[in-house]
Amino acid sequence: MISHEEKKKFVFLTVFNKSVTSLVAPIANLRYNNKKKKWGKMMLSQLVISHIMALILVGGYLISKKFQLNKKQWKLLVGLFLIVIVMYGLVIWCVLPSKSLLNYLLTNGILGLLAVGIIYLVNEWDDLVTDIKRPTSKKVIGLILASLVLLIASNGYEVYSKKQVYDTLNLVKGTDTPELDKADTPVTIPPKTVRNKMKKSMNQFDNQQFYNLGRLQVQKVKDEVVYIAPLEFKGFWRWLKGGVSEGYLQMSATDVYEQPIPVKRGMKYIPSAFFLKDVERKIYFATATYKSIGEPQLEIADDGHAYYVQTLYKPRGISENPNYRKMKIAVLDSEIGEVKVYDLKDVPAFIDAPISPEMATEMNSVYGKYENGWLNSKLAKKGVKLATSNGTEDQVTPIFNEKGEMLYFTDFTSPSSSDDSAIGYSFINARTAEITYYSKKNMMDSEGLLNLVNLVYPEKKLEGNMPLLYNIDGVPTWVVSMLDKNGIFKKIAYVNATDSDIIAMEDTVSKALQSYRLKLSQKTSNVSATDKAKEQTIEGTIKRLTPPMNLNDATVIKFVLDDNQVYSVNTTDYEEATFLEKGDQVSFKANIIGKQAQGYVEEFKIEGFVITR
Repeated sequence: MISHEEKKKFVFLTVFNKSVTSLVAPIANLRYNNKKKKWGKMMLSQLVISHIMALILVGGYLISKKFQLNKKQWKLLVGLFLIVIVMYGLVIWCVLPSKSLLNYLLTNGILGLLAVGIIYLVNEWDDLVTDIKRPTSKKVIGLILASLVLLIASNGYEVYSKKQVYDTLNLVKGTDTPELDKADTPVTIPPKTVRNKMKKSMNQFDNQQFYNLGRLQVQKVKDEVVYIAPLEFKGFWRWLKGGVSEGYLQMSATDVYEQPIPVKRGMKYIPSAFFLKDVERKIYFATATYKSIGEPQLEIADDGHAYYVQTLYKPRGISENPNYRKMKIAVLDSEIGEVKVYDLKDVPAFIDAPISPEMATEMNSVYGKYENGWLNSKLAKKGVKLATSNGTEDQVTPIFNEKGEMLYFTDFTSPSSSDDSAIGYSFINARTAEITYYSKKNMMDSEGLLNLVNLVYPEKKLEGNMPLLYNIDGVPTWVVSMLDKNGIFKKIAYVNATDSDIIAMEDTVSKALQSYRLKLSQKTSNVSATDKAKEQTIEGTIKRLTPPMNLNDATVIKFVLDDNQVYSVNTTDYEEATFLEKGDQVSFKANIIGKQAQGYVEEFKIEGFVITR
């Protein structure tokens, strides 16, 4: 005959054993893209793994008492333990804690201490926990001390392993300044300007009062560089009423005069939804032990279908440090909620930026600081360089190269507080995670650039935004958009990165570029600007010409000869050009780079026409 206490013991051990095996098993056997795996299994698995120490302590206590607890003690034990489980379940749901080994060690330590408190209360001041002479008490204290040692060791490992994290970067050596010209990498409109326009266009949707404008994302759709921003619900009640977001706004990222286009395509799974229609939670409970970094980003396929993309990485060892060679990308269908997780190399082609801006910023930080280890970054600082924070998306700025690939740009400066010059810059490929660094000495950094351009028109209170580095006629050149206090685009500035005296600021890109090239050609000391240019004497007949165009510091006439080449003459320097007519015979000298005339012409003469001075 089995006694009542033995039945209790048997039932507890059976339930405990089945719970551990059935709930831990999903972690061991979880496979990506298996639709049959439910988020509940993932959450229950996390609960069990996080409560291992607590379960051991409570189980050990019951065994030591031979399960001989009175009714009140059983109620108190079960009730308090369920409260702890439920409370931590809410923490998982609300906070979405990291699923790294370090975090599990930490939560086991905390929940283990709570279990000791529960045992203490249940035991009603019994000396099981407080009397260190008792064997069970010594085991409890030893277990807690061991977990604390593991926590300290793991945190020490996180600091010590910074060099190992650096070694997981996919580095590509930059041998020369990339030829990023205007045709290959157009200057995109600053996000602040785009957001301003999109907010005014939200009234094109039926229930605009339900929404806020979501996060901007630059990308290519049908080979056009555009900005995308989703409609996000303003709160729980509007989500409950609406249920499905009406779509997103799309706007050209290269033409400041274009207006946003509403794309009315229902999105059920978005960041501002609730319960399991929230993108972040949906991805969290579908991605096993990988840790996310950054916010989910909206990506649009060429057919207009919207997806959310999340960058994931495998924490390195017993730390939160990323292993950049073990990254995954989660892709959530905003209409049906399906989550697929890919290796970086297998990400669908329509996704321009599987690597998030936050991940790119983290990579820049690791690259700049930890080549020679963590201790060197704090003391000697040999080889240390700091990424600036003037990017448009989490300290980096996305651009597209001549291959149509998205790159994250940022410049680096010295850790010396008195040094405002850049020592180089990096491009991180948003699809491959390759980081290419270009060393550049005696070049103004983006912080110094913004301080300079902000002082050009102090009375207009224009502020520089989105600094990008281009190669203009062989010269490293900063290009920066100037915005007013409302984020409206007003001017574009070109600034020589190695000689800040050469600056051109105009209302349009074409005017600013023309003015800048003129100043480059006039600066004879600028070897880089003239090395590639070939001065030629040109003669011909005027076929077409424009009316005088007023720039900030010049009046310009453009004309075309029989060779169909476009030339520009500054009437401030050559007054006779003011009287230029179609059919005039002219001669002049021009700088030719490739097949293009650069800057303004010199030694300009009209045959048979001379002004008496």
